[in-house]
Amino acid sequence: MELCLIIEDLTLDTIIGILPHERIQAQKLHLNAKIFYDYHQEFLDYTHIIEFITNDIHKHKYELLEDLLLNLTKNLKDTFVNITSLYLEVKKPEILKDCIPGASIKRSFV
Repeated sequence: MELCLIIEDLTLDTIIGILPHERIQAQKLHLNAKIFYDYHQEFLDYTHIIEFITNDIHKHKYELLEDLLLNLTKNLKDTFVNITSLYLEVKKPEILKDCIPGASIKRSFV
């Protein structure tokens, strides 16, 4: 049976970006996720997933949102092997005044 773990509006203050000031000053990052997994007696603990995501993002201090998405996808699958597919979305809500830019990835492992 496939189930979906949903994480909405995970907010982090982290170093992300390629501009010089973005490499010094932490900024807000919002993350949404839909993580589908094969549920056979074993569930995905959302607290572990959230802790893993938070630690990964802080540890790597990504430059591009795309790199964050690609690496986080790989790291999640490597750590939580029963993930069958996922959708991740990250946004930088404070970088521009007229809009909220972001990026997303959808990946299937089956």
